[in-house]
Amino acid sequence: MTTAEVPAPVADHAEDQLSRDLADLHVRATHAAAQLADIHARLAVLQEQIRRHQQRQ
Repeated sequence: MTTAEVPAPVADHAEDQLSRDLADLHVRATHAAAQLADIHARLAVLQEQIRRHQQRQ
């Protein structure tokens, strides 16, 4: 069955599912980006603490 032969309700359902999946991926990617930014900020703090500790030795 080619794309042209797919019944409209089936195609609509597939497009709706794809839209939901893409929206879910966007939410997950946004959340992952926020987590990565948090990890990056914490790493910067730890690196500064290590640098200060090494200067005292």
